[in-house]
Amino acid sequence: MAAGAVASRVRRWVAGLPLLVALAATTTLAQQHITLWQLETRSGPEYTATYQSQRVTVRGVVAVPLFRFPGYNLQAIQDGRNGGVLQLPLTGPLAGPYAPGDELEAAGTVGMRYGLTVLVAERIGVVAHRAPPIPKELQIRDLQSTVHLGELVRTQGTVTDMAWNSGGTMIILPGNGDRFQLFIPRAPGQARTNLDSIRKGDTVRVTGVAAQYTPMPPYNNGFEIMVADVNDIVPLQRQPTVPQPVIMGSIAGILLVSFSLWSRERRLRAQRRRLRRTYKLGEEILGASSAE
Repeated sequence: MAAGAVASRVRRWVAGLPLLVALAATTTLAQQHITLWQLETRSGPEYTATYQSQRVTVRGVVAVPLFRFPGYNLQAIQDGRNGGVLQLPLTGPLAGPYAPGDELEAAGTVGMRYGLTVLVAERIGVVAHRAPPIPKELQIRDLQSTVHLGELVRTQGTVTDMAWNSGGTMIILPGNGDRFQLFIPRAPGQARTNLDSIRKGDTVRVTGVAAQYTPMPPYNNGFEIMVADVNDIVPLQRQPTVPQPVIMGSIAGILLVSFSLWSRERRLRAQRRRLRRTYKLGEEILGASSAE
């Protein structure tokens, strides 16, 4: 009986071994710590996230308050060298808010949202508070890659177009071979962003988080800056209210009219001088005749 009992226990242990191995593997994956640089790495011809669908843990300092979208929020963090983005639910204990300078440790599953690598958070803890990251001064061409995604950045460019959709407001700047946009997310129930302070042709300086919006692979284009508020877009040089060609045309018209008036006045003065000479000559002739 004792031997049978031992054999039964061994069989039950062996039967449960695969489950224990699976649980151990899951726990190991959930505790796999990676850097934000590793989180942002891409692989394959479609430039998908290297850690796609894997459960990992990352750590970083909150750069700016979270960005609110319909159905989810995005929180940018930095670790001193690179940036990353956490996807958070709209409500609940994970939703925050978190303040700039909060150092977060977040665990979850790596995914991609329209080309942007995100960690879909399942656990978050505030582990410390540090100085908030300061914006990196970069050129637009430096932002048209995955190198700075998730980082707080600052750049400048000339506004070529503006547009709106249900998700937010877009301001288009010239990019290097591909257009580059500034995107102001529109939170649920929020009014459309007022862009009266910005005009096409304005040179603007913008501060925000380097991001990406590419609905279809390959995910190597569609780079942008997520901007929290229109006040983070500062005009440096204003485009004149009246277009430059109209101003030049008006100046040319004024010069042409002025030249015409000057020419007319010159002709009239010449005619008056001729008339005076004619009158004088007539008087001289009449005077000579009288003397005879």
